[in-house]
Amino acid sequence: MSALVRACLKRRPRGIFTYVGDRYYDDRRDLQIDLQHHFDTAIQEHDKAIFDNKMNNIAFNMNIFDIDIKPDLVYFDPPYYSPHSDSDYLRRYHFVEGLVRYWRGIKIQQHSKTKKFDKYPTDFEAKNKLTMLLQDSSRNFVRA
Repeated sequence: MSALVRACLKRRPRGIFTYVGDRYYDDRRDLQIDLQHHFDTAIQEHDKAIFDNKMNNIAFNMNIFDIDIKPDLVYFDPPYYSPHSDSDYLRRYHFVEGLVRYWRGIKIQQHSKTKKFDKYPTDFEAKNKLTMLLQDSSRNFVRA
């Protein structure tokens, strides 16, 4: 799935999905390469990154506040905050977000040209809560 997402992002001009048509197509090399080639390349790159650490590893893709374990490694990827919609993750990358969710729980806005979907709420969208949420997130997982 990761290789497929990478291929989609590389094949899409500027890696964003907020428009339809040939806008932004130019002479960039990634736009000249077909999706299959991008996918095959991403598979090879991902395969090179795999190693056996002799441990039983589990990955979660979920709300950080719903995790009730003490992991060895945490990757934080909070939603972007901006009073402007231009840096909104779901607006720019709605296609790959839907893809990795297998389109489950997503209501597609059929009237939109790019087939965006309804935004799902997150506490990280409120500017007055953002600092507190990030501090609480790291406090739950940082070990002294």
